[in-house]
Amino acid sequence: MFSPKKSRNALTLRDKVRLLNLDKKNAHTRQQLANMFGIGLTQVYRVVKDRENIMTLYHTNKINEEFCRVSQLRGVKMVVDVSLLEWIKRLRDRNVHVTGIMIKKTALEMSKLLGIEGFKASNGWLQGFIKRYKLSLSKYSRAGSTAPALMTTWKSRILDVINEYDASDIYALDETGLFFRAQPSHLLAYRNERCSMGEMADNRATLLLCVSMSGEKEIPLVICSCYKESSKDDAVPPAIEYQYEERSLMTTTIMRDWLIRFDRKIGQQGRKVVLFLDHAMSHQSVVLRNVTLTFVHPNFTPSWDPMAQGVFQNFKAKYRERVLKYMVDHALANEVIERPMEEIDIHTATTWICSAWDDVEEKTITNAFGKAGFPVKQDPSCDDEAAYVETEHSIAHVSRLLGILPPGTLKNYIFIDDNLAIEADTIDVIEIVKHFYNNSSTISNDVIEDESTAELNEGKPPFSTHFLASSSMLCESPLIDEGSA
Repeated sequence: MFSPKKSRNALTLRDKVRLLNLDKKNAHTRQQLANMFGIGLTQVYRVVKDRENIMTLYHTNKINEEFCRVSQLRGVKMVVDVSLLEWIKRLRDRNVHVTGIMIKKTALEMSKLLGIEGFKASNGWLQGFIKRYKLSLSKYSRAGSTAPALMTTWKSRILDVINEYDASDIYALDETGLFFRAQPSHLLAYRNERCSMGEMADNRATLLLCVSMSGEKEIPLVICSCYKESSKDDAVPPAIEYQYEERSLMTTTIMRDWLIRFDRKIGQQGRKVVLFLDHAMSHQSVVLRNVTLTFVHPNFTPSWDPMAQGVFQNFKAKYRERVLKYMVDHALANEVIERPMEEIDIHTATTWICSAWDDVEEKTITNAFGKAGFPVKQDPSCDDEAAYVETEHSIAHVSRLLGILPPGTLKNYIFIDDNLAIEADTIDVIEIVKHFYNNSSTISNDVIEDESTAELNEGKPPFSTHFLASSSMLCESPLIDEGSA
């Protein structure tokens, strides 16, 4: 008589990462690990052998960490999935409610661009797509708070990711927009402006700021269209990086080049670090030797982001303080600023950016990491109001006495550019699909196996063959003819 077959315990992605971390410490034998996780010894060896692939999936958030089965998803099917996710993210960033019908219609458009024949975007496919990426079709708002369960999972995941790193080797980066010429009199004109298509590019900049959990600050990267016009040899202080971009917006190329420079710097210091960043379109996976990129779950609100938990606020308060001081100095000298929008040039602005960034204290940065869920002991003497209070007791009071700053407008002035776009505000399906196809070599080939998505795989020719027939259409043709359904 045959004994019943022993069922195999399926490990989730998160379980596999924990097993790999324990194995790396050499604190347990492989057999002990098998017993701890309730799996066979052969399964342990398979997980260890697939270490690089598993860790890549975990750090890039390509799949849900609670799923178990992982299989190869190749070619156009992968491009359709990641393109759809990016399209959904862009809509949600603009508080647009995404419905199942919208997803199916867009999937059909993308499949047509990629030359896929016979794909019907059925209800079964839709349910599989939603389940695979743990999406919710309920009304969504970026301004809302992250679900408590998701935040709990995130905090637990942070511990897994940073387990082997010192505080000085744990980094986070993000971008913010800055109306560098803005004065209090511009509140009505600038407040709530997005400038997503490059409007007012000469009056704004996009700043990339990067910090470590120990409070170390990287040199700011300032992206602005004004640099091309400047002919001064000293147009930019040495303690700042700058990049010309005609719309003053972040791009994939600028981001990739910065990451490569950062990786080179870390390597020269003989270090290995982890860098947390969000799923912005410009934040693409880059092969780096010394920096491990960890992409935060796309459903998270800014509550995960240390930069949005006090760092940006503190920096902008200090920058506005310099603008106010500039105006006060002119007023006290009885000098009239005839052309205020031109008086603050890019040289002046970058000097203020540099000095304001230098004044952001280590405890402000460390506290911000703690608020974002990182295991840091927070300093109760440092809070979000500190920047306002400091400004309030310095130059703001004088500014009000001189009629420069209207009463009750300090906070609004400090955050006059909070709604500025940092990337192009377009929901261009052609551009999205073209981007992910051109970068398909950096897209992970591993996602959840799901029978409802089989219709995209069966009977299809190789990826390159698929796309050759439609590559010209991506550049020239409309997505769908007006008469097609």
